[in-house]
Amino acid sequence: MKNKNTQSGITLIALVVTIVVLLILAGITVGFVLSDGGIFQSAQDAKVDQTAGEIKDIVSQIYPVMFTNYYADATKTTLTGEGLTKFFPTTWEVTETKTLTTTKGTDESVKVNGKFTVKPDGYDEAFTVILKDSVASVYKPGETIPPAADLT
Repeated sequence: MKNKNTQSGITLIALVVTIVVLLILAGITVGFVLSDGGIFQSAQDAKVDQTAGEIKDIVSQIYPVMFTNYYADATKTTLTGEGLTKFFPTTWEVTETKTLTTTKGTDESVKVNGKFTVKPDGYDEAFTVILKDSVASVYKPGETIPPAADLT
């Protein structure tokens, strides 16, 4: 007769090795998710970049209105207050810091200049928008505005 005394299962060493490997993987994952450059910070950065892009898209809709107003009536060279806020969602705070103006350059081109801030829903600080010679720059909250780009 054969001895049927064989046992199947995992050994204590295999169990310890498995647990150690899982702890190492968990440590790496937690570090990746919660670190400063982790996935949560990357998601927040992507949200801010997306909002800055959305603001720039909205600003691009302002140019045709200002150019049309300027060419239709040369006295309509500014866009202020309600005229500016109508382009943005009604729940966003838009604050004008330098009136948007349309001027004709020496080369006969029409330029738009101005500065305002936009504070979208869910943000504690505002984005700064500077239009200089019809080029829009959107600065994220906390971002330093280079002196050459700022309108004084």
